[in-house]
Amino acid sequence: MAGPSPSSLRQIRASQLKASVRAFEELGAAAARTLHERLRPLVAQVDETIGVTWLPLGLDIELSGTLAEVAGISGLRRVARGSVERSAEGPLLGPFRRALLSLGLTPNRALSRAPYAWPHLYRRCGAIRVDESGPGRASMTHLDVPEEMRAPTSYLDGIAGGFEGVIAVGGGKDPHVEVVRDGRDVRYLCSWS
Repeated sequence: MAGPSPSSLRQIRASQLKASVRAFEELGAAAARTLHERLRPLVAQVDETIGVTWLPLGLDIELSGTLAEVAGISGLRRVARGSVERSAEGPLLGPFRRALLSLGLTPNRALSRAPYAWPHLYRRCGAIRVDESGPGRASMTHLDVPEEMRAPTSYLDGIAGGFEGVIAVGGGKDPHVEVVRDGRDVRYLCSWS
C-alpha cells in the first residue's frame, strides 16, 4: 500500500495563512471583499484552525493564485509583504524579531535569520540559504524547491514579497526582490535603500 503523496506532506503554518488573510486589507476594501468571497471555504478553514497547526501547502498556493488573479503580481507581493510584517509581531516570528532587536535590527540581519525561520513556516518545502550579504543587498537560494511551488510563477512572487516584508521589518526602505529560477533551486536577489 502506497503512503501519502509528497505534495500532500508539504505544509504551511496556519498562522501564516491567517496573517495573509488579514493582509488582504492592503489592497483596499473592494479587493479584500472580492478575495473573501472567492476564497470563502479556504478563509473559513483557516479561521477555524489554531495558528500553530500545519495546513496543506495547496491552500497557500490557491490563495496566492487567486490573489494574483484579483490584484496582479504587485498586489500579491503587497499582501505577502504585509503578511510577514504582521507575523513579525506575532507568536511565530516575533521571537526572531525580538532576538534581532537585541542585536541591532538591520535588513541584512533580518534576512540572515530566514534559514532558521523557514522551517517554522514551511514543512518539506526545501531550505533557504543566504549566499551573500552587503550594504543594501543580499542574495539567497531556495534549495530543492518542490514542483508545486515552482509551477505557478505567482507563488514564487509571493515568497519574494514575503522577503520584501523581512527587509522592511529590518528597517530597509523600498525593498525589491528579484526571482531567478535555476533548475530545482530559486535565487532571490534582494535590494533596498
